[in-house]
Amino acid sequence: MQTSLKTADIQTKKAMTSAGMNFPASRKRASPNMFSRNYILTLWYYYCFCIHCLHSLKIELVYTPGFKSEMANDLQDAQAIINNTTKFLSRITSATHSLHFKFRDECRLKEHIMNDSFTPRQDTELLVVLTKPEEQHRLIIGADVCQTVSGRPVVIRMEVARSFRFKATSKVESMNWILHAYLHGLAFNHKLMSKLIETGEHYKYFSDANIKRIVQEHSNCPMLEGARIQQKNPPRPSGERVDCLSSAVHWEKLAHWDDIMSYPPGPALTILTTEAVNSLGHFRMKSGPPMRWGENAPCSFLQAGCQATVLTAAKKQRESYPLYNWNDYLAKGNRKYICDEWNTRLMTLDWKNWPQGMNIPLLFRGRKEKMGGKTVSGETLAGTEELFKFCPLWKDVYNGKAGSFHYCANPELQPKDNKFLEVYGLNSICMEQETAELIKCEDESHIAKRDNIADMGAGCYEHVCEDGRLKVRAYSPSTVDASSKFMQQWKVCWAKGSKVTFERATNPGKPEFHRITLICPSCKSICESSPLYKNFTCLKDVRFVQSRDKTGGPCSGCSRGRFLSDLLFLHVFYSIFCFTFH
Repeated sequence: MQTSLKTADIQTKKAMTSAGMNFPASRKRASPNMFSRNYILTLWYYYCFCIHCLHSLKIELVYTPGFKSEMANDLQDAQAIINNTTKFLSRITSATHSLHFKFRDECRLKEHIMNDSFTPRQDTELLVVLTKPEEQHRLIIGADVCQTVSGRPVVIRMEVARSFRFKATSKVESMNWILHAYLHGLAFNHKLMSKLIETGEHYKYFSDANIKRIVQEHSNCPMLEGARIQQKNPPRPSGERVDCLSSAVHWEKLAHWDDIMSYPPGPALTILTTEAVNSLGHFRMKSGPPMRWGENAPCSFLQAGCQATVLTAAKKQRESYPLYNWNDYLAKGNRKYICDEWNTRLMTLDWKNWPQGMNIPLLFRGRKEKMGGKTVSGETLAGTEELFKFCPLWKDVYNGKAGSFHYCANPELQPKDNKFLEVYGLNSICMEQETAELIKCEDESHIAKRDNIADMGAGCYEHVCEDGRLKVRAYSPSTVDASSKFMQQWKVCWAKGSKVTFERATNPGKPEFHRITLICPSCKSICESSPLYKNFTCLKDVRFVQSRDKTGGPCSGCSRGRFLSDLLFLHVFYSIFCFTFH
């Protein structure tokens, strides 16, 4: 009992210390009665602290007439996405202390609300007024601080332009942008962050000690001074149309690509941003997942960019990620795409052969290779994006027809000529492809032609997390679904790196079979870090087991050979299962 009390006291003390309460060093051993009294008082103070200080953030939204007219075509979708993002932010954010404020109209918001007598609700802790942009010629998604009390933002104005596509089909991308704008109002604003931004030898950085520790541990680079801050008014990458306000603060995209507070927003609200918000002391956010971008990047790259980076030592494909190396470049004809670290979208090589004399990093000078009777040279090879300082990087794939980056969650990107059997939708993830084949049948028992169509490298497929496993599913044409319901079954990813094979007939008269073999990502990286599956725990990997469709083989029906092959497969699987779990 005494041990548990002691443990509880230590945990309480740690919690209070992390909240900013300091404890003087003990000078003499306390008596048991003193310990009990102090312990009870400590618990009481901590109880009061939790009840009165760490409560969920109460956000009041006001949609102005100007915003409603601006969003007339997409108003229902826009309000649904903003409301959902607001609920999410409220759930993960706490106010560090109760604060009632008197509304001061520093941004002339009543003119937008069109109600001179407007006052916030009595329990409101953050008032968010949504308006059309002041600058009508720019596509703005941004938030600015209109009123602070004791340094804490209490009123923010969010500007949203009509040309931003608030479609339910691009919900994930839209929510990312709205959350990005919210965080500009809560913390990532020069009014709030300027005192913690310092200028180092190579870059500006956020100087908080905890943030410094996080980036050093993530990159295994002890020379980093802190998280890198983007210079003001960064150039937009190709395909991006959205601007933030001039008061916005961003993480540098080159160093912190996957975080939501880089520009454009990365796919994840990582620990880098949640701890930066916490360091300001006004709000407390639940800790986000670790960053994944740049884990294997050279320290020289993180310190001084790709000008100081040497890629000659990288021999394997993707060995130098997020930079691509010479072997990545040579393989681009067979592997156009890869998945990003979060398996949310497709990435591709960003490259261009530049004229001589340009002030850009040329990391492949002296590299030559003969391919298909031609000499491939790297003398003038570099990236295309000024935002990334022309570094040779993997970057987002942009779909010009859809006007969107290649998010797997966007069903508008579902291909019509679907030879890779992809599925785009809210439950889709990016998976890398090992092989893809098109098999044409002469008749019911003979293959006429077999073509390798593996020129893509990665695609989007439906997933679900259940029974302790990651399960995936490929596209199934309606003609197949009607006769073969097993095509709709989920295939289990038994381990990271295990294979899943799908096979589909697309022409009932003279069958054509599309066969695709996918490489499974880690169950933990998909399921345990997903907000869709709370408290999900993945079972232990079962290696050397593959999942596939039970089609009996193309152009053959259910042959005797396939039956014996299936029987052998089941025997091997049963042996491995017994060895692993018994």
